[in-house]
Amino acid sequence: MAAGVVGVAEPSGTVGGAALVCCVALAGYTMWKTTGRAALTGVLFAAVGAWGLVDNHIYWPLGTLTMLCLGVGLWMLASRKPQPRVGIPQQAGRDERRSAG
Repeated sequence: MAAGVVGVAEPSGTVGGAALVCCVALAGYTMWKTTGRAALTGVLFAAVGAWGLVDNHIYWPLGTLTMLCLGVGLWMLASRKPQPRVGIPQQAGRDERRSAG
């Protein structure tokens, strides 16, 4: 029974890990395009964590470092997300008054 579970889990874990690496790369590319070089450190940490997850999973000591890298990297990417501008909305007709004067 256990051999059958491992036989299914091993390829599934590899596919899932590769998908996570691709998702981190895509998120990193998107953040790089919107925030510039500020996102590269987070991408590096998250990519190392995602790649390490394929082989080390969560087991001590490498798995713990993998989870730490992934968590720190994703936190850094989330903290670099551009915030929406909040303030006084542009008034209608403002440009028209400037050009008339």
